[in-house]
Amino acid sequence: MTGGRDKPALLADAFEAVVAAMYLDGGLHPVRELLKRTVFLQALENGERISESDRKSALQEFLQGKGDQPAEYRLAGETGPDHQKTFLVEVWIKGERMASAEGSTKKEAEQKAARSALEKLMVPSHSEQQAGPNAG
Repeated sequence: MTGGRDKPALLADAFEAVVAAMYLDGGLHPVRELLKRTVFLQALENGERISESDRKSALQEFLQGKGDQPAEYRLAGETGPDHQKTFLVEVWIKGERMASAEGSTKKEAEQKAARSALEKLMVPSHSEQQAGPNAG
């Protein structure tokens, strides 16, 4: 009645539970076959969509690649009634608030904030653009 069958987080949790039950019951082989027919097939057909789904991991990998500390996610607020909350999450990197975003779940807000932070980090600063590749 609240639209749970259309909520990506609930569907992901249910899928994870099925995969775990299959693994506990039959081992790795049946799980591998299920993932080949579902997740991996979709990844091959629509890789961009899969890569977009986990911006927190992408941000973490980006920061690790630069030798930086992991990002910190802070809940900055929540509004709305219990059955229809909106969460505001900020992502902090090296003590600086890099981005914030809202979502219907904390997880969704974190993913959106991570995406915004990544976009900011991947764009060279104005001074770097002016300096050019031969500067320094």
